[in-house]
Amino acid sequence: MHPPPRAQAHPDPDDAIRETDVDASTSRLSACSLGYLSDAYAPLLTRARAGTRKPPLINVGTHHRVHAVDRLVCAFLERAGGRGQVVSLGAGSDTRFWRLQETHAMRIYVELDFAHVTATKAQRIARAPALVAALAPRPRSPGAAANVGGSGAGPPVEPESTPVSQVKPYAVSQGGAALSSERYVLLPLDLRGPPLPSSPSPLPSSSSSSSSSSSSSALPLLTPASAPASALAPTPAIAAALTSALGPHLDPALPVLFLAECVLCYMTRDEGDAVVSWFARFDDVVGVVYEMVGLHDAFGAVMRRNLASRQLALPGAVYATPEAMAERFRLLGGRVAALTPPGASADGHAHAHDDAVGVGARSLWDVREQWIDPDEIRRISRLELLDELEELRLVLSHYCVAWGAKGAAFAGYP
Repeated sequence: MHPPPRAQAHPDPDDAIRETDVDASTSRLSACSLGYLSDAYAPLLTRARAGTRKPPLINVGTHHRVHAVDRLVCAFLERAGGRGQVVSLGAGSDTRFWRLQETHAMRIYVELDFAHVTATKAQRIARAPALVAALAPRPRSPGAAANVGGSGAGPPVEPESTPVSQVKPYAVSQGGAALSSERYVLLPLDLRGPPLPSSPSPLPSSSSSSSSSSSSSALPLLTPASAPASALAPTPAIAAALTSALGPHLDPALPVLFLAECVLCYMTRDEGDAVVSWFARFDDVVGVVYEMVGLHDAFGAVMRRNLASRQLALPGAVYATPEAMAERFRLLGGRVAALTPPGASADGHAHAHDDAVGVGARSLWDVREQWIDPDEIRRISRLELLDELEELRLVLSHYCVAWGAKGAAFAGYP
């Protein structure tokens, strides 16, 4: 046991980054309360604060952001046909798993964030019956195999003395900072530091045997052999952290989507590229990023000054256009070389992956003009008065979604 922490003379520099999750979650609450969005789970994961209502411009931007990211994630899940795996980096108080699991089948949804953030989220999940209910295993049809592709033993049976209503569909570990269930996993991870010594194993499910070693073995470490020398420096630590956290939960033979909403911009460009490169090991993979773009103009200078006043910097926000940001996803199809996992022997061979990667991007203004139905635009336009369309266009043009996709199933994505 450690003594209670004393008041810090100097604030934790990461507190400002964590506070951005509060900004995003309260913006979602504001948009929901005014009718821009429908999300019954948002109040369960976000503690309302005074002044939750945001200006119309922020409410509209939140609506467009959710619409764009949901469209991309849903397109992946539909193409994956129930076999999709989603990894949300810096997920914060996001509700996407709960919203999408109502209409889309998936194998697993993994969220990563700072331990302080995941501990709070794990507590809120455990206290909300509606959130816990979504974690329960899906019922199998009568006569279905007990364990497809496994030993056939199936998940362990609870003692008859334990009412089904009292059986928790999740497990908590790492001092309350991690939570795992059959389809949803919440893990603490700081990509900039060393990997945690262990991560919780997923609960036994009908699709994986608890005795199978493949579900708990770490994926081989990979790093882009063709990357510039400066990009290789942070890669081993980042690759080790991701492998330690995600290795026990992802099936390398199944499609995976990784999502980063305003995450990579707080890392250096090399660190962000190392994160993207880690996912190159998957044959079927989609990457989706939402963040700021084109901050080299007067608008960007004002944004950086405002963020600096909150002790925030954007070392990774270096892309001039959405299309330039999308190009970083070419790393998913670049040449990669195997590194030796702990306890394993190296084969000494470099493995080339020349798979074509399709990339694309849209600014939020383009999302408004091209992806959102005009009837929906008219509907939200009636919710609040917003007559400064030029200002709206300026702001929305400085945020974008960008994506890259590899694999035959994702040709032409989205």
